Amino acid sequence: MIVENNQRITIALGDGIGPEITDATMRILKAANARLDYDVIEVGEKQYLPVITAASVMRHGLH
Repeated sequence: MIVENNQRITIALGDGIGPEITDATMRILKAANARLDYDVIEVGEKQYLPVITAASVMRHGLH
């Protein structure tokens, strides 16, 4: 039996329409039982790619 690991991705919460789009997307992914684990980061006017954000994006890519 092969056990698949979840794919880890970075979710970038931005300002503007970002939060609404991200919330809707996350509900869809949960309903689809997507095999994903998340690093959630904030980006935008108030927070522009600090070190922890950049490290997460470099590790998992930006989706």
